[in-house]
Amino acid sequence: MGLIEEKDVRYLVQDEELIGEIVNALVAEPAVIRELAEDVASELGDLIEDDQTFGKKLIAAATSAPEFKKTVIRALTKEFAD
Repeated sequence: MGLIEEKDVRYLVQDEELIGEIVNALVAEPAVIRELAEDVASELGDLIEDDQTFGKKLIAAATSAPEFKKTVIRALTKEFAD
């Protein structure tokens, strides 16, 4: 359209009621939630990838689960078999 510029609508983000309605509508849309979750997971993954504390906690939690141990054994067995 070209009649409205960014500066003309900047004040809308200051309208808490409007922002609340927009956020509620976005959260109600499953596709938006999936996309947001993927974005957050990607960024979070980048942040914690090299975090030694997180790695230690993850390994400790995983190794305490019997299913994890079975999965590691299966993966290792498959690796040796290939």
